[in-house]
Amino acid sequence: MKSIKYAVKKVHDFKKPLAYIDTLMKNSKLWIHSFTKISDIWVFQQLHMLNYCRMLLNK
Repeated sequence: MKSIKYAVKKVHDFKKPLAYIDTLMKNSKLWIHSFTKISDIWVFQQLHMLNYCRMLLNK
C-alpha cells in the first residue's frame, strides 16, 4: 500500500475517491492476513487514516 500522505494527496485525482479509498482499505485487510510480520499497530493506523479520509469526503 502506498503511504497515507500519497493516498490523501492522490485521492482527489480520482473521479470516485471513495472507491479508491475502499480499494486501499481492502488491500490493507488482505495484508493483515498475508503478512503477519507487518506491525498490527501500523496497519491499524493506516486503516484509521483511510476511515478519516472517507469521513471527510462524505461531508
